[in-house]
Amino acid sequence: MPPRPRWHHGSLLPALVEAADALLATGGRAAVTLRAVAAHVPKGSADARSVTHTAAMAHVSGVTELLAHVSAQWWERLATELDAACEPSASARLASLAIAYRAFALSHPHHFRLMYDEAIWRACEVPDQAGFKQPALLERIVHARNEAFGAFARAVHDGVHDGTLRTDRAPYVMARTIAALAHGLAMEALDERLPDHEVADIVALAVEALRAPDPAEHIAPHT
Repeated sequence: MPPRPRWHHGSLLPALVEAADALLATGGRAAVTLRAVAAHVPKGSADARSVTHTAAMAHVSGVTELLAHVSAQWWERLATELDAACEPSASARLASLAIAYRAFALSHPHHFRLMYDEAIWRACEVPDQAGFKQPALLERIVHARNEAFGAFARAVHDGVHDGTLRTDRAPYVMARTIAALAHGLAMEALDERLPDHEVADIVALAVEALRAPDPAEHIAPHT
């Protein structure tokens, strides 16, 4: 009997990540175990029966590292989508970013919750103690998270530079204010606590608070 075909060493990890992503999308975090992922690897040119829990462990230290691969992909996707916001003014772009962030969470609820998974975040904070087989993965996640926030920071920078946003507050704090609001709105949406029709007004009010005052408002009227 000829030997069963085996996954090439370099091709199994992407297949495992793809399988984990699919399980997460339909069943949430609890549905993703190494055994379930190994069993879910799609059949292709290789024999799926050769994919075992032991084979998976040759590529990742455990389910947290496997899910970190999935998380990295989705952080990169979010950063790309936010970077595509191209409203003509900084304030309009900030509003668009907040709404796009919320829409992303609504469209991919299980993936969005994974992106804030506590175990993965702890690993990013202490990468030397995470025990990942691919520690550079944690740098990839941190970079993508920073890029996602960078969309808010760049919008604020542009608004401060062109004089449309206020200059008496730190740009970082202003960017964090809208980013935090966006995250709060996203979590409210996932928990179905906030009606959709209220979102635009809430975002508009927050962005309005960051606008630079109109110089005309400070000109005393002639008597």
